[in-house]
Amino acid sequence: MLAKGLMQLSDSVRGKVMRDALKEAAEPMRTTMAHLAPREPGKPDIADHMVVSRITKIGDVDGGKAERKNDTEEAVAVGPEKGPLYYGGFLEFGTAKMSAQPFARPAFDQDAPKSLRILTDALGRALMKRGVSGSRGSSTGGGML
Repeated sequence: MLAKGLMQLSDSVRGKVMRDALKEAAEPMRTTMAHLAPREPGKPDIADHMVVSRITKIGDVDGGKAERKNDTEEAVAVGPEKGPLYYGGFLEFGTAKMSAQPFARPAFDQDAPKSLRILTDALGRALMKRGVSGSRGSSTGGGML
């Protein structure tokens, strides 16, 4: 099992292994978001600024308070980079004056199964590279998080 293999690593190595695997797994979603995001005349264009970012707090999906991750958690966010491209949410969900032009949810729906396979494969490879037992079988879908 991947989870048991990950727990055999030190906290710092485990965190790096999980972050690297999550970034690799998020790349198909980032690419699809960029492809689906609306393009408008002028610069900057949100479609050209999709990123995978490490996050340090994990929020409740129902809008609860975000909490700092513990030592066994890692997370990444996929979407428009912050700053002048703050309007991604308005495009995704629409406003009273503008229809929604979703790009994030369709990318997630399309790429989640592929990203999960990439994640388990990447974790399995990283564990095997470090000689950790319990890492076999991840590429066949046998690994469990």
